[in-house]
Amino acid sequence: MKNLNLNNELSLFLLLLAPLFSFIWHLENFQFPISDSVEYLDSAYSIYLFLEKGEYLNFLISIFNERGWRPIAFQLYIFPFMIISSGDILSSVLMTHVFFNTLSTVMTYKIFRSLSINTYSSVISALIIGLSFNIMFGGQPIPLFAEVAFIAFLLGSIYFLIKSDLFKTKRNSRFFVLFFTLTILTRPIEGLIILLPALGILIFKRYSNYISLREILGGLLYPIFFVWLLFFSRIFPEVSSSVIKVDPPYSEEIFFYLTYFVSIILFFLIAIILFLKIKNNIFYSNSEVNYFKRSFFVSSLVLWIWYTPRFGSLYGWVYDTSIGDTFSYLKTDIPLYSDLILSAIKNNGEVLTYSIIFLLILSFFARLFLTKDKLFDFKNIDAGFENFTIILLASIPIPIILFFSTHQITYRKISPVMVLLAIFTLTLILKNHRFNYLNNFFITLYLFLHITFLTNHIYKKEDNITWIHNSNKISKMILGYQYPKPIKFTVDRYENLISFLKNERNKNFYTKLTLVLKDDEYPIERYLFKFMCRINNLQCKFFYPQNLSKGDFSELNSEEALLIILSEEHYVMPPKVLGKKISLYIEENSEKMSVADINAYNFLYLMSKGQLSEYNFQLKKCYNFIENFHSCLIRKIH
Repeated sequence: MKNLNLNNELSLFLLLLAPLFSFIWHLENFQFPISDSVEYLDSAYSIYLFLEKGEYLNFLISIFNERGWRPIAFQLYIFPFMIISSGDILSSVLMTHVFFNTLSTVMTYKIFRSLSINTYSSVISALIIGLSFNIMFGGQPIPLFAEVAFIAFLLGSIYFLIKSDLFKTKRNSRFFVLFFTLTILTRPIEGLIILLPALGILIFKRYSNYISLREILGGLLYPIFFVWLLFFSRIFPEVSSSVIKVDPPYSEEIFFYLTYFVSIILFFLIAIILFLKIKNNIFYSNSEVNYFKRSFFVSSLVLWIWYTPRFGSLYGWVYDTSIGDTFSYLKTDIPLYSDLILSAIKNNGEVLTYSIIFLLILSFFARLFLTKDKLFDFKNIDAGFENFTIILLASIPIPIILFFSTHQITYRKISPVMVLLAIFTLTLILKNHRFNYLNNFFITLYLFLHITFLTNHIYKKEDNITWIHNSNKISKMILGYQYPKPIKFTVDRYENLISFLKNERNKNFYTKLTLVLKDDEYPIERYLFKFMCRINNLQCKFFYPQNLSKGDFSELNSEEALLIILSEEHYVMPPKVLGKKISLYIEENSEKMSVADINAYNFLYLMSKGQLSEYNFQLKKCYNFIENFHSCLIRKIH
């Protein structure tokens, strides 16, 4: 099959198509990221500002301390690009995506090559996956989500785990430690539920051939000990406030149960080690050189150092999104299992999904009826593919089960799994060497179609103010239904609104501004708008009173000025009608509304009732910052 092989230079050149399309997508996009992405941008920007101002000590401290609600390290991957771009946000986003899209594509290619797939097929397959919604955006229709980096590091971890031949080689074991650690620093829970089962089964399946029990138990002892230290440090000398305040008293009780559980595992493991040491047999049996124990010592130590200062925040984040308020908020409108499956297929691209299934079935039937080869010939499976199969079968069940059995139903939760499944199924197809030319024809044809539709997707002129994919159905079937479209809208609603606020501040209208915004305050995204305030030196905060209802607005007394967004419909609606409408909406939707939504709607109710004056506030000025929407400033009467 020499004619299907490419030299290294040509392979590298072709692989650059993935980062090239990532580059041109972001070059055509005029809109800052929103939602969770803003938190990472905010933290990265804070680190950058210290460096720009020459506050080098604060800069070094901020690298370790500057984290948002999610105490992960994704912001550390962004701020170097802020340095390169001199603080330009869009350029930083572009470079971050291009870097990780490149890394993911290269790692995907290397995995295919490690599975004994020829270079041509590996390049085409890596490009198909590299240009997918999963790699380009991490399975999220919004730029700059942490999954973009998470998938890249996950693929690197898997590649070097295979390449190290289960920690036999020093160099590849070190690279595994690097990528594994970065994976857990990026998405700790997702990384653990994917990689730990794979490692566990590999140990059980393969290690007995050449590794001693001492090495295995020693390697397991380090991460369990450091995890125990994290839990213990939040109980003694006193229980951390971060643990208590999440959901008292239940969050504290669960934390104690988890501490007891980890403690039992730790002391049980120590007891086994001491017992085997006394027996002085298998524990000290000779084995080949192996870097398992050393690898997990280094990784566990780094992770412990990073998470020690913010372990309470990590626990609060995991608790809140697993069983807490955020989880409860997600309980509404749960789709059927069939809808979830269909959604996963659509988001991954129907044409690609069904094409892979077709080629896989064709390959199996051809192997069964047209050749003398066994359908499943386990004896002739190479070690790399066997290890990858074990990794796949071990890593995908938990994410899939959680996707279908919990309320975490966003596609990005299973996007890494879809990438691994795509690699596995394509490998199964391409390993049928009797049909190499036919298989390569189909995957090349699909790549050509994908690039064609992606080019049109990027360059087609639309005055869209969201990233929603509104192209024709064929485009959606090829690219995926949520593949975001660059925003090229010429009227910048954020700039208009910021200019309005700057002008009013310069007129001494206010000093500090409180933003009364709902979670879905279309056409303004609340977190991005707050970040825009910050980079424009406006003092803005969210409206988060501790006790707010239609009958109690006493906490307004501490506010100076407030900003609300009104649609044209609400702006012209008679106050009594608006008040009745809002009151009815609150009554019907209170159980599934977020805290921000409840606060905003209650405030709108107060305003519609003409009761602002009772709290010494008055509607001062409204500005039509974009068609059909008004921003209104409300100021305390002095």
